[in-house]
Amino acid sequence: PGGMMPGWAGVCFNHEAPNFVAIARHFAKTIDVFDGDRRVRTMQTLLNPYCIAFVRGGNGKGSGSERNLLSVAEGNQIALYDVRQSERG
Repeated sequence: PGGMMPGWAGVCFNHEAPNFVAIARHFAKTIDVFDGDRRVRTMQTLLNPYCIAFVRGGNGKGSGSERNLLSVAEGNQIALYDVRQSERG
């Protein structure tokens, strides 16, 4: 079918906030973060992402211990994205 685009896409669920989902798209070089059915953030990656996971931020104690960072393997590096930051953050 002519409408298909080859490539990798990955989905990651946040176990501490089950309604938060991150989707990585390889050839588009984007990460979309959803809160339920509403997209709250789109981030551009420098290289093609091929693995994504929510990880703990902060020191593991108090309000900074929630999973608010996305760890993304892109190309030959690992990048961390804070989903709380604005687009220009």
